[in-house]
Amino acid sequence: MSRRLTLAIFVGILGCLTVAAVTLLKIGIPLTQSDSASYIAWSPDRSPGYPFFVSLVAEMSPDYELLPPVQYLLLVAAVAAICDAFALLLRSPWPAFTLALAIFGNVFLMRYPGGIMADSLFISLVLAHVAFLLYAIDDPRRVWLGLSGLMLGFAVLVRPVGYSFLFALPWIAILWRKDRIRRTALVAIVAIAPIFLACLGNQLSRGYFGIQTLGNKVLVSSIAIMLPARIPGFDPAITSKTYDELRPLREGVQHAQNWEQRALARYFTAILGTPAGQVAIETVDANPSVWMTHSPYWRDLAIDRLSGQLARRIVWLKPWEFADKVFHEFYGLWFLVTLNTEANSTAAMDGFGQYGLQNLDLLQSAVKIVPTWAYILKFAILGAVALSSLSVIFAALVRRSPQLSALAYISISVQLYFLLIAGTGAAVPRYVMTIWPLQCVLVIGVPFLFFRRQAILAGSQVA
Repeated sequence: MSRRLTLAIFVGILGCLTVAAVTLLKIGIPLTQSDSASYIAWSPDRSPGYPFFVSLVAEMSPDYELLPPVQYLLLVAAVAAICDAFALLLRSPWPAFTLALAIFGNVFLMRYPGGIMADSLFISLVLAHVAFLLYAIDDPRRVWLGLSGLMLGFAVLVRPVGYSFLFALPWIAILWRKDRIRRTALVAIVAIAPIFLACLGNQLSRGYFGIQTLGNKVLVSSIAIMLPARIPGFDPAITSKTYDELRPLREGVQHAQNWEQRALARYFTAILGTPAGQVAIETVDANPSVWMTHSPYWRDLAIDRLSGQLARRIVWLKPWEFADKVFHEFYGLWFLVTLNTEANSTAAMDGFGQYGLQNLDLLQSAVKIVPTWAYILKFAILGAVALSSLSVIFAALVRRSPQLSALAYISISVQLYFLLIAGTGAAVPRYVMTIWPLQCVLVIGVPFLFFRRQAILAGSQVA
């Protein structure tokens, strides 16, 4: 039996056992989540990829009971593909066996295929994108490049944060010695094509050119506590009222005493909900005729566009405060800020005063309190992942090799993924789970390459 077949069987059995364990132990998430209705209804706030996927499943299963098995099947297949490609890249099956264990061993990650959520499909598409790209390193056939680009395009349509991988594509030009520009352009063009077609489809059927109408609303909410009492171009009566409503959230972040508390306090502002979106909503509703268009979604469009204007002006007025927000969110994503000590958690909650006490149950449910040893272990493990991620980029710049360059592309994609979320959203733990498989590729692959090279050098010296 070939090593590739053995690996595929191992991944398949391990995946099935994991799915069975999640099902039998009843630790999966409910089928219906808070966002599920918006996907089913093809809300303009959602990019069309996942609603389309859900509608296809609904043709076979109107009650969506088949959706979890389908999502689990796609995820197991994607993990099998990335493990196979990983083994080919490193010329060894052992890192791939370890990768499968690391992915399927993450119970939190394996819960997501059970619900009507875009996360699971996004993970599967991203893993397929990377796997096909790794296949293209050794196989000259352009089909792998086309499939890699197609998977990336679909991933963006499922979750727009996939743009981070699109931004990282220029790096893959160094994967090949010949036809670098053509190969890279092929991946990029094929990835952009379905995105463009989806935007064109929305323009023709919904009256707006884009894949969703949510991005700016999320952005302005993520920087809500930066909102000044007055901002040019907006009614001061509305902005002043919202500024006053945001006072307890601002104080909560300002009260934080150390880096961990500050990052956690910023996450709490997202959990508590911010009324910054009211500025755009009230502005549009005050004079709807100014914003009305032929699109049936004109109000959503107007609120999103106005939210974008508001966000840009806030950032322009407070660039250093925005940079501080990005740094803390980026840190919170890398080091799972919701996994914290009781002291940090209590201090962060106390900063919100009476407002925090009124929402104490919500805040407490958002944090996982762990003992000191687990808190320290968190930094050791995630620090190793971060170190592997940064070191492989440097190594790929110093020494060119397909293995290093491929891992560096994955690393840059992970970094940009976190940076995009940090700039436009919050350090939500499930966003970290989405990228966990690629973090595992880095923390397993980078040390393996390093120690194998050291062994080769040692062997040559002995010889």
